[in-house]
Amino acid sequence: MPIPTQTLNALPVAMLLVQPDPNTGVHYNRFVSQPFTDLVGWSLADIPDKPTWWEKAYPDPGYRDAIERQWELAVEVASEENANTVSMEANITCKSGRQLRCKVTAVVSDDLVRGHYFVFFEPVSD
Repeated sequence: MPIPTQTLNALPVAMLLVQPDPNTGVHYNRFVSQPFTDLVGWSLADIPDKPTWWEKAYPDPGYRDAIERQWELAVEVASEENANTVSMEANITCKSGRQLRCKVTAVVSDDLVRGHYFVFFEPVSD
């Protein structure tokens, strides 16, 4: 099934659509919504995969390592609990260099686009 890009772009939600490669373990970003690009400045060409996203969104290696460990732990807990979502807050570095605190939520079910999962970004006010 093709990715419904026009429909996804019509939604007022900052999101990535990600496809994990079971052979390599790399997670490829297959779609970046316009609201996502408007929010953080990054386009699909800028962040083609999960490792590139981690480097650009979290350029400080210490913070990146901490956030990545926290995220992987949240994914593990969600998996043990058979949960369909994983959520946490993180400070994301935008393409402009600005820091933005967001609630990041992954919907790990592939019901909408087979073999893919969504990641949503919602700014958090302090």
